[in-house]
Amino acid sequence: MKSSRMTSGVIRSAERMTYTNVNKVIESDPEMTERYAALAPRFREMKELALLLNARRNEHGSIDFDLPEPVIEFDEEQRMTISRAASATSRIGSSRNSCSPPIAPSPAIC
Repeated sequence: MKSSRMTSGVIRSAERMTYTNVNKVIESDPEMTERYAALAPRFREMKELALLLNARRNEHGSIDFDLPEPVIEFDEEQRMTISRAASATSRIGSSRNSCSPPIAPSPAIC
């Protein structure tokens, strides 16, 4: 990295989710499946996509380092602190990166 820049931003989420709750839906936990009933089919589709992408990456020699994701927080003086969270569910996260090389045939498709 040659440089970086921090700017203010806003994220507007329709639902507050955690990897743990999404994983519970995928594993058919009754309470979480009911709570996220409208989203449950998409979570299962994302799992299928993640498994396909991981299989393809493995065919290309990729190594999966299931590392904990960093947690970035700000203290009362707006100083950033970074810590490591418990290992997140990598299968869910990998569907977010569906256009990562060497999988994607063309960036225009993403």
